[in-house]
Amino acid sequence: MSVSKLHLDLDNSFFVNINGSVSPVVEKCLNYIIKDEGLTACDVNVKDISTNGGNYMGSLQEIQLKGLSPTGQKEINLFLKNKLVVEEFNELIDDAYNREAFCYNELINIYNVLQEDANIPTEERFRTVKCYKESNIDVTILENLTKKGYTTPNRLDAVSFEFASETLKQLAKFHALSFALRKRNPEFFEKHIKPLRSIYNLDEKWHKFIKQVFDNAVVHLDTESRNKLVEHYPKMIERFIQFVNISDDDAICLCHGDFRPNNIMKLEEMKGELCCESHRNHIYNLN
Repeated sequence: MSVSKLHLDLDNSFFVNINGSVSPVVEKCLNYIIKDEGLTACDVNVKDISTNGGNYMGSLQEIQLKGLSPTGQKEINLFLKNKLVVEEFNELIDDAYNREAFCYNELINIYNVLQEDANIPTEERFRTVKCYKESNIDVTILENLTKKGYTTPNRLDAVSFEFASETLKQLAKFHALSFALRKRNPEFFEKHIKPLRSIYNLDEKWHKFIKQVFDNAVVHLDTESRNKLVEHYPKMIERFIQFVNISDDDAICLCHGDFRPNNIMKLEEMKGELCCESHRNHIYNLN
C-alpha cells in the first residue's frame, strides 16, 4: 500500500490510515487484528527494519496501531517477519514458515495448558513472545517487545554468563515440555511432533551452499585458525548430517533448531526475563 492511503474495509465499518508500505497479505491481517481489538478508527505506522545479517528468511517490519476503541485511545505494537521469495529456496522457506505458524498458533497454546495444569508458577514457565492468530505461512506477526524494554543481543557479540545461564534454563523448559506432551497426549505427539524432521534437504545444492558460506567466512581468520577449520570441515559436516538424519528410534524430543542470541529477547535489567521469538526450525531429534 502507498504512504498515507485511506483504506476502507469491505463492510465500511472502520477506516485505517496507513503510513508506510505493507503487502496485501499483511493488509488483510491488519484488518482482522484491528477488528478484533475493537478499533473503529486507526492510524497504522509502518517501519522497515534491517536484519543486520541475522535473518535470511524474511524482511522485518515494526507496525504501530494507534486508534479509537470503545474504551478510549488504544495502541498496539507489532513485529512482523515477512517471508522472502527466493526461487531456489522457496520450499525450505515455506516449510520454515509453516512450522513457525504451527508452533505459535497451536503448540505454544498446548504448552501453556500443560504448564497451567501442572500449577507451574508464572515466573517459572517457558516464555515466548505473544503471536497473533492472523500469522500464516507468509507472515509471522508478534508483539513488539522492544516497546516493553526488551532487546536482542548483537549476533556478533559474546554473551554474558548470566545471559547464557538464563537462556539454557529456557531451553531446558522447552525440552521438558516436549517430554510432558509425549506423555500427556501421545496421539498428538505422534501425529504432529514426530514428523518434524529437518527442514534442510542435504543434497548437492546444500553442500555447495554450505561450502560457499564456509569459504566466505574463513578468509577473515588468521592463517593458523583458518587452516584448523579447513582441516576439520569434513568432520563438522559429517557430524551435522548424522545429527539431522537421526532415526525415529533414536530421536527423543522436540529440539529448537535455531537457539541463538539474536532469537532471544531480554530485558535491559535481566531479572531472569527472557523470551524466545523464533520457532521455525524445530525438529524431532536428540536434545
